[in-house]
Amino acid sequence: MILSVIMKFKNILITMVAGTMTICSCNKEFVEPGSNPVEFHDLTVSLDNYQIIESKAEDTISTPYIIAYSGGNMVDYIKAPSGTLRLPTGTYTILALVGKDDLDINSMTLNQLYLFNLDLGIDETDKNFTMLKVQGNVKVPTTSNVSLSVRRGVSKIVVKNIHRDFHNSVDKKKKLKLVSGYMINVARTLEIRNIIFPRNIPKTFYNDMQYRGECDELLYHRIGSVPIAQSGKFGMDAVFYVYPNTGEKKTKFILETEVDNKKYYYPVEFPTLRSNTVYTVNDLFLTKLGIFDPDGPWVENNSVSFTVTVTPWLDGGKLSPIK
Repeated sequence: MILSVIMKFKNILITMVAGTMTICSCNKEFVEPGSNPVEFHDLTVSLDNYQIIESKAEDTISTPYIIAYSGGNMVDYIKAPSGTLRLPTGTYTILALVGKDDLDINSMTLNQLYLFNLDLGIDETDKNFTMLKVQGNVKVPTTSNVSLSVRRGVSKIVVKNIHRDFHNSVDKKKKLKLVSGYMINVARTLEIRNIIFPRNIPKTFYNDMQYRGECDELLYHRIGSVPIAQSGKFGMDAVFYVYPNTGEKKTKFILETEVDNKKYYYPVEFPTLRSNTVYTVNDLFLTKLGIFDPDGPWVENNSVSFTVTVTPWLDGGKLSPIK
């Protein structure tokens, strides 16, 4: 009687026939006799911008993960900027993730990785932002090579100069002090699938409608109590980091000022915010006293004028100094 025992171990077929062992390498995983074999295929994966990231964008870069998911569950992964995934015939979602060294890949589903919280979306040790890319509908073996370019999930807001240019003769004589700058209505979470389809409509927010002291490292810039004279200029050079927001409730930068012991606010509203993009307010002109409600409409008050420059985020991913 011939007894065949078929075992799978790293795609090696071990067959015992009448006490004789033969070992042959193969590209198939065999299961019970009579069942259809499962074919494995090589999918070559790489980050085509890894060297650029490593040399220009980060002081220290964590080793990237490239992970293949099927039905939301991990099938195979590498922890390197390039390599080979071994996958059965099927359709996969390929995720590249840089900036997270503490992930338990084997226990995390794709949906668990999809949701990032802003204050957890940054590596506190190296001050590097999580960078990622998702490519769906990868059919194996029809597709044999996938190249990915990772990008940051956050948007970068830069506010450079504040100018005082009051038009009212009475207001020109008042003493105006600059107190702080901060972001309100900031998306609390980001689904990374929206980096492919750039829509992020948040349901919960940091600093909802007003300053609440949330996520200060990324959303708050202290000025102090600095006087700015009529026709004067103040170099603010503030940098903030927020998640994209394409919803109806808009993310805003708020300049907090004080006149005669009363607070006045100057909102700058961003109609839409995209990942991996820099929004720069080069010159913010204060033309009259601000409003009492930081989330109020600046258009009705017409207290500020500004332009916003939008550019791709090509420079480093580490945090700019927070003052």
